[in-house]
Amino acid sequence: MEPTTNGTPGKRVLSTPLPNPSLQVTADHNLKQEDAPVYAPGHDEVLLHIKATGVCGSDIHFWRTGRIGSLVVEGDCILGHEAAGIVLQCGEGVKTLKPGDRVAVEPGVPCGECFLCQDGRYNLCEDVQFAGVYPYHGTIQRYKTHPAKWCHKLPDNVSYAEGALLEPLSVVMHGIKSAGLSLGRGAVVCGAGPIGLIALAAARASGAHPIVITDLEPKRLAFAKKFVPSVLTYQVDRNLDAESNSKAIRKLFNFEHVGEYGAPEVVLECTGVESSVVTAAYTARRGGTVMVIGVGREIMNNLPFMHLSLGEIDLKFINRYRDTWPAGLQCLGGGILDLKPLKLPITGMAFTIDEKDNVEINKQVPVNTTSTGTSHPGHLVNQEDHEIGKLASFRKYPWACFWSIYAVWVVLLVSFENQAAGNVIGIPEFRKDFGHAFRAADGTVSNVIDARWQSAFQGAPVASAIVVVTFAAITMEFVSTTPELFFGGKFLNGFVVGALASVTVTYIGEVAPFALRGMLTCLTALSYTLGPLTVALIVNSTGLYTNRWAYRAVFCAQFGFAAIAALLLPFMPESPTWLVSKNRPEAATKALAGLGYKGEQNEKRLANIINTLEQVKKETEVAGTIPALKGAVSMILLYCWWYNVTIGATAFTILCETSTSRLRVKTIAIGLALQNALQTMWSFVLPYLFNPDQANLGGRLGFIFGGLSFLCLIYLWFYQPETAGRTYEELDEMFMKGVPARKFKTYRTNAQAIGEAVKVKESVQAP
Repeated sequence: MEPTTNGTPGKRVLSTPLPNPSLQVTADHNLKQEDAPVYAPGHDEVLLHIKATGVCGSDIHFWRTGRIGSLVVEGDCILGHEAAGIVLQCGEGVKTLKPGDRVAVEPGVPCGECFLCQDGRYNLCEDVQFAGVYPYHGTIQRYKTHPAKWCHKLPDNVSYAEGALLEPLSVVMHGIKSAGLSLGRGAVVCGAGPIGLIALAAARASGAHPIVITDLEPKRLAFAKKFVPSVLTYQVDRNLDAESNSKAIRKLFNFEHVGEYGAPEVVLECTGVESSVVTAAYTARRGGTVMVIGVGREIMNNLPFMHLSLGEIDLKFINRYRDTWPAGLQCLGGGILDLKPLKLPITGMAFTIDEKDNVEINKQVPVNTTSTGTSHPGHLVNQEDHEIGKLASFRKYPWACFWSIYAVWVVLLVSFENQAAGNVIGIPEFRKDFGHAFRAADGTVSNVIDARWQSAFQGAPVASAIVVVTFAAITMEFVSTTPELFFGGKFLNGFVVGALASVTVTYIGEVAPFALRGMLTCLTALSYTLGPLTVALIVNSTGLYTNRWAYRAVFCAQFGFAAIAALLLPFMPESPTWLVSKNRPEAATKALAGLGYKGEQNEKRLANIINTLEQVKKETEVAGTIPALKGAVSMILLYCWWYNVTIGATAFTILCETSTSRLRVKTIAIGLALQNALQTMWSFVLPYLFNPDQANLGGRLGFIFGGLSFLCLIYLWFYQPETAGRTYEELDEMFMKGVPARKFKTYRTNAQAIGEAVKVKESVQAP
């Protein structure tokens, strides 16, 4: 077994060095890639080229907490203990293997001398040298030496990937053997994760019937049903206590009609979660057995010991396995167990590759259901996204960029509509048709818009309108000759475009390539500049007409914006994130294809979306009257332009990035609804504050907004986190952990570390 120090007697580095990238955990809970030394095989040892290796929950536990019980990471240590490979060299004394043999690696090497080893219970040896447990290096490296005795030949029909699965399979087989599972007796498997699915297959092969598998996630249960069609499934109800869930599970065994004998005899608990262990205790029949296979908390305080005692229910535990590897190989090679449907992402083998060094991904399986929580393709996408630049991203994902930009055009329709009403108020012909006479202080007669009518616009838009409805609304505005009809058109149009605003901003945030997300969401703000600019140009050209075309030209122009916005909407791919949130992975795959993600990129992107959604559970000099008016208009236009290309642009990016993945569309809808509500409020209040027949504040209104801006500045300085360069998964993690806003920029997330680890593993597995 390879030690973590190079100076151990009896170990020598190969005379011809080989590149050996490895993944190591450090004592301060960091992961790093480092080229590890390759040792020459010693007596009774072989040198292996690792062809498939997995990441177990214990590896993640060592990384995140630095220990499992009394096992503490005190220095750099290569992770991994689920592996298969090919023999490259044999040391002296090796007679059972030769170069070229394909083997599965049993990672524990006992002392062979203590009373437990002599008694055949070598898995309990206190001096065991276990791969990936400090101070012994593990299997996430290209080359590794290992005692030949603990390398088991793979049958020709068993792949390296299946060979890596032998380690968790051996754990399950040891548990089933210790539990005494027998033919025709009912069994329950708690947890449809990697170990649970292997336990399900092994229990069925052992003759247990009926079998029920439980889990919180319906996708896992659906896959379990497909994997073993005869299994019964139960989705654990979070709102019920353990005893109530156990009663529901028992009903599936029809025990109410056949008595306690019909209840499950054996419960295989494969999660290690305390609440699941308690449920298992209440589920087993009197005189039955609860076998805890999953590794959980060090101390559990809520186990129902009196219930276990009164029912003489055996609560058993196992430590790894013993004497199960040969039997496991027979089961796989002889076809008794078929674990091929458990493609590696579903089984926790996040870094496993096939004989050709290619990762295989099962398109039908939700790849976020791994034991480690580190789905290989999903986290690899995170790392790849961090490494690609803006121009390269545009070249790689042109269709995603195209549809994002098209969505920006739809937002342009929103901004045009928002500004049209406010600008036409300044048109004399509009004031004459829809206003009332007012004698100003200088005795001249003018027309003003009564501020009271604007109160009808109170309320938030509903995000459920269709863009074609805007044609009817625009028509109402265009033909209106009374305030009532004009109000109806504006209200209907505001209702529709309000929905479009939240939907399109969300869409851009979810489909835009990571490197371009900030830029494309900022284009939303640019559209809020171009819309008002277009309105201003039209008003400037037609505003002095002496007929209704003075203001109707603005409304007519909306037909063009709406027509272009509606032109390609039937062909626009739906947001894959939204589809996944609605449990429609097949549709999400098609949507990703429409966005330009093909083949492996499609699969990895889908995995990334699924991962992100689990966890959880953005001045001038003038003179004269006419030049002064032009200067004021220019200043307003300059201000609007500058606002929308600076802080106004970042608002939409922040809105997209600070909302959690599962609630993004709702958060954006609420944010934009609040914005529209405030706009409605100001539209109602400002005429009262500005008009000379009311408060007559005029330009002094700037002090109000200046004061509000100062308060916003204080908020931004102390409470607004830096989201640039962060994936949605990283942002969700930091918000969930309560990372202070000022530390967002420098905080190192688990998602980053996992992504780097996956990238390292990719290089480790390179031939």
